[in-house]
Amino acid sequence: MMTHDVGLVGGIERSLLLAAGALVDQGHTVYLAHGEGTVGPDAPFAESLFLPAFFDRGPKWESRQVRREVRRLRDFVRDNGVELLHVHGIPRNAVQFRLPRIAPTVTTYHNLSCPNTARYQWGPRQPCSRTIGVSCVTTGYRRLGCGRVGDGSPLGLLQFLRGMQQDRRMRAAVRRSDRIVAPSAWTRDLLVSEGADPARVDVVAPPITTFARRTPPDAQRVPLVSYVGRLVDFKGVDVVLRASQAIDVPHRVVIAGDGPVRGELEALAAELGIAERVEFVGSVSPEAAQELREASAVVAVPSLVPETFCMAGPEALAVGTPVVAHAVGGMGAWISQGGPLVSVAGLSEVGDWTALLRERLLAAPDGGDRRRVESRIRAGLSVQAHTAALLEVYAAALGAAPHRPEAATRVPVGAMAALLPLLALVALLGGLVLA
Repeated sequence: MMTHDVGLVGGIERSLLLAAGALVDQGHTVYLAHGEGTVGPDAPFAESLFLPAFFDRGPKWESRQVRREVRRLRDFVRDNGVELLHVHGIPRNAVQFRLPRIAPTVTTYHNLSCPNTARYQWGPRQPCSRTIGVSCVTTGYRRLGCGRVGDGSPLGLLQFLRGMQQDRRMRAAVRRSDRIVAPSAWTRDLLVSEGADPARVDVVAPPITTFARRTPPDAQRVPLVSYVGRLVDFKGVDVVLRASQAIDVPHRVVIAGDGPVRGELEALAAELGIAERVEFVGSVSPEAAQELREASAVVAVPSLVPETFCMAGPEALAVGTPVVAHAVGGMGAWISQGGPLVSVAGLSEVGDWTALLRERLLAAPDGGDRRRVESRIRAGLSVQAHTAALLEVYAAALGAAPHRPEAATRVPVGAMAALLPLLALVALLGGLVLA
């Protein structure tokens, strides 16, 4: 398996570790190739291979270090009898292009392709469903605020154009995989619309970590609204704070997570006059996050970006806690499974959030509904179900992969891919002249 930073505790890393552990329990040998982080002593990997240049996107051109690491991986695969590569954190484009020449390759598409990495229009604060192309510059960059990255930092025009070119090459590189794993049907449809062969795209939902229930909600305490996740603009946490101000039912709000807009959110809580009921607890462990969900009357999932799946919702439903969410991107996969425990709010509609959160605070869900949803989510997103689906994907990749010896030459870039930034720049300049 391959990922960027094994030291992180996000959804990608948790999916990888859970699947690797289950595969080892079934008698398979799993190795890890990674670019950052330290592999813990309890990790299930037989051996790890440190390949930092694979994920270094700074240098524009392929370096000698990248070529050396490609040879190291090729030799490691040969010497250890590795039958298949499973990519979770997508490496440099030149590396991703070469992987299927080393061994049959499966790539899980965890993150959406986009020049600003988020598929988010910062101006209107809306998710973006546009096809990536010249309009990303003429409309997105110029008018919709797309020239920012995930933490809100601005992107210069040349950086944005380079991001478009890199993104186009990345999608082409991923399409060379023998199989592509999409976390949701929505993600699969997006991949197919971007040129992936539908016959080689498999929908496999990520697994969730389930713990034994330890802290049942205390009916005597003030009911709790919680949020667990990164604190960035496009997660929409400010909507929860604004709704809290308008709710006339006693309640508390706990925000677990950290990020660049934490200070802004704390200032907003003070400005709204609700600082006494809102607690920012920073980043927490998976176990602490689970305890928080169990103790909550409702979990808020206000993301404004079309995520490929989003684990926060099903992790709450797996312990029977109701969820209020925006229905964007791949989140529909678990919203449909949540039934009566999920309420869908209009995008950034504070009035909707106020009414739906208030409703959940006032009335606990029916016990039978809670148990049915909890059982359905735990079974459908279990590690066992995830691993069984992965093994089917692996078998298909091994059966379909032709022999493709690793070549020493760099993979050429298509003419249109190379010209895309130039065409976009011409279109932008033309638009400025006309304006």
